[in-house]
Amino acid sequence: MNNDKSDKTEKPTPRRIREARREGQVAKSQDLGAAAVLLGLAGFFIPAWQFVIQNYLPYMVASLQNLTIYQAQMNDLPKVAVQAIWLVVLGSLPFMAISLGIGLFINLVQTRLNFSVKAIKPDFKKLNPLTGVKNMFSMQALMNLAKTIAKLAVIVYLCVKKYQAAISTIAQLSQMEMGQILYFVLHFAQELMLQIALVFLVLGGLDYIYQRHSLMKQLKMSKQEIKEEVKQNEGDANIKAQRKAKYQQLLQNAIANVKDATVVITNPTHFAVAIQYEKDGLGIPQVIAKGADEIAQRMKAEAKKLDVPMVENVPLARGLYAKVKVGDVIPDEFFGPVAEVLALVYQLEEEAKHKI
Repeated sequence: MNNDKSDKTEKPTPRRIREARREGQVAKSQDLGAAAVLLGLAGFFIPAWQFVIQNYLPYMVASLQNLTIYQAQMNDLPKVAVQAIWLVVLGSLPFMAISLGIGLFINLVQTRLNFSVKAIKPDFKKLNPLTGVKNMFSMQALMNLAKTIAKLAVIVYLCVKKYQAAISTIAQLSQMEMGQILYFVLHFAQELMLQIALVFLVLGGLDYIYQRHSLMKQLKMSKQEIKEEVKQNEGDANIKAQRKAKYQQLLQNAIANVKDATVVITNPTHFAVAIQYEKDGLGIPQVIAKGADEIAQRMKAEAKKLDVPMVENVPLARGLYAKVKVGDVIPDEFFGPVAEVLALVYQLEEEAKHKI
């Protein structure tokens, strides 16, 4: 294993990075997401609480006022409890919506709109207790533990400093009115959230750089892997070139054979089938060219250029394209519709001659 890792000295190729993204391996920092959520909550904290207080608090107060020690009965308690819980849930909705929206947005930004089903698919190998114990003492696990302890220490430090700075005001809260207390609490919480968010923003930026570096190191390739990828790319390029050459050959043949067609039967945009039939002969109509999409459009353009008759017949064009190969005669199931098309073409030709 160590030898395999020591062989991986080359930077990952764009293809290797794309494959990793499809598997859900992308650099992202949870701290950046937490910082963004905290900044969003701090920005909307007071407006959101004002919304809650104006819309939900009066109902809560009214419910509690109607429930006195003497008036309450046991059968009223579940109803009041459900109402109180429901009001708390409704009051939490603005904060939940802000957190969810910002968290999702920052995650999409970090991963560059990458979504991988494989990343969320359960991996039963992770349930192996030996693997779990090994991961607990890995360098990554120790790094994560150190980051968690550092973040907790920073949060505790900021809370203590904020409390010490506001201790004189906190001591006077009992003498303040409810509105003043609420104003102080909201602004105290908002300022603390902003301070924590800024710290998390710095830590998150550093963590993202580390995660990016760690991912690129993990995706490193050996020289042999790069050689194999080059061979595979060349093979893919050859296959694409062969497909392109075959397509060009089909296109050229289809266009070249249009000049010999008696009529081109079309489905306006998708299909074109060139039919050849000698009016004075005893043969059967034959498909001499057919095409779909771009080839069909090129066949129609060539037919128009050479004054080859074109007849629009959607079901017939689809049927002939799907069931009759180039060079084959018209089968019995299409003989009647094709005969009608040919009769129409000959009729139009006769009318044109008489006009002349």
